[in-house]
Amino acid sequence: MIPMNKADQLLQKLKARHRLDWDVRESNVEVKLGDSERHQTVYVTKERDTFVFTSVVLGQAAVTRSNKRWRDLALISWQRNAGHELVTFAFDKHDRLVGQIRHPAEYLDAEELETYLTVLARECDHFEYLLKGSDLF
Repeated sequence: MIPMNKADQLLQKLKARHRLDWDVRESNVEVKLGDSERHQTVYVTKERDTFVFTSVVLGQAAVTRSNKRWRDLALISWQRNAGHELVTFAFDKHDRLVGQIRHPAEYLDAEELETYLTVLARECDHFEYLLKGSDLF
């Protein structure tokens, strides 16, 4: 089994590289997007031998406002999933709409980690902007 501290070590390498535009914490990274004020937080967890990168698109209140809203979001998410190979959009156990990337922990390197954090943050922020316009997560 690969320990979570491998991700921590890789995150510390990224912290040195992105000290001005990324806020790297213990288990999450706040990714600042371009020159705008927009940002996206990506959470890093480990499930068995897989690292899971997750970022929130919409919170529980926005998702569960009505059954119709939830069904509409499910359809839009399904359509977006059909067009993406790396990021998967789904509802988590807290009824939030999230984007996720999963990667085998044994094979993750710093370059891949940087790519995953960047792509996930951009895709989730873009989806959040299309759905809400505001920058909450």
